Amino acid sequence: VNGISICLNGHNVSAANASIGIIYINNKSVAFNLCDCQSTGKIGGNNIDNSSSGSGITNYGTFNMYGGKISDNINNSGTGGVENRGSFYMYGGEISKNTTCSNHGAGVTNDGSFYMYGGKISENNSGDN
Repeated sequence: VNGISICLNGHNVSAANASIGIIYINNKSVAFNLCDCQSTGKIGGNNIDNSSSGSGITNYGTFNMYGGKISDNINNSGTGGVENRGSFYMYGGEISKNTTCSNHGAGVTNDGSFYMYGGKISENNSGDN
């Protein structure tokens, strides 16, 4: 499996009004690893008006989350935080304060395999469901 690893190291990765998620893994053969050595970094601040993808992360491959935050994302017709259509392994980190106005998940929508071994999912808001 080919892969990409990002250590946020306390930094933020954001996009305002992007048409898809900030991070978009569209190949099932790709693994994406997220960590944060400083515990203050985040992927967030995206506001999508009309997309079924996740505002923070859309995953069709393998997503391993060891740390960092996915927060403060809004999606009016899809997932606020993580849209998982592959394999998602959460070992740490936080998915919080994401919002959706649709019937998707505000924090996580899982249409694949989701394994949570640690971390925190909280304070996400779904306006519809």
